[in-house]
Amino acid sequence: MGSFVEENTVLYYLAFANDRVYMKCLVYGIYILEFVQSVLIAESVFRNYELFLTGFGGAGALETHGTTWFSFPILTAIGELSCKGHARPTF
Repeated sequence: MGSFVEENTVLYYLAFANDRVYMKCLVYGIYILEFVQSVLIAESVFRNYELFLTGFGGAGALETHGTTWFSFPILTAIGELSCKGHARPTF
């Protein structure tokens, strides 16, 4: 997903160079938010990788959350709500 977001950000930079500053800040801010979310998810997976392998089927492996409580619901909600007001209907 990281390359998809990066590619769309670069395409936005090239195609809409004369856009307003607040729209550029919104796009680049969402890019940074998605990058941080990807890093947090990868860090959580790699940190708990050994625990998942050794504790497979045990309840202890399910009790470790790491940063997933923050990276999935909170960062996703911030990204979605920031774009909600700027969406235009396409019909």
